[in-house]
Amino acid sequence: MNPIDRLADHLRAVHRDGAWTDVPVRGTFRGLSADQAASRPIAGAHTAWELLLHLDAWHRAVARRLGGEEVALSPPEDWPAPPAEPTPDDWQEALDTLDAGLDELERAVRGLPPERLFETLPGTDATAYQTILGIGEHDLYHAGQAVLLAKAAG
Repeated sequence: MNPIDRLADHLRAVHRDGAWTDVPVRGTFRGLSADQAASRPIAGAHTAWELLLHLDAWHRAVARRLGGEEVALSPPEDWPAPPAEPTPDDWQEALDTLDAGLDELERAVRGLPPERLFETLPGTDATAYQTILGIGEHDLYHAGQAVLLAKAAG
């Protein structure tokens, strides 16, 4: 298996299959109700909904970077705001958006020419390889936060 496919398979495992963590990032969020996702049981912390939107923003940013685009997210793009009065339908839409962003990211990884794997991405100090590994690490970090938020919310 070539390194590009290995990286794409790793991201798929982290997000959809659970890898060695047993709980995939996607499953962490799909296990929450809209009320749980919107709740803020820890003062000053992001909600799980905010975390999900943040993950999606970075999936899409990394996909664009892998495509050769220089991408810098503004603070509102980095941490998009959920709906003011969120509903279960809004939560389902956010979950579906996360899935679409994961698909976009996986396509971008699989479409990366192997000779670009160790090139620095535009506007960053990181190679494509570091960025692909980093997005998985980033997502697991925030999924852990979502688990703690869900426990705090009861």
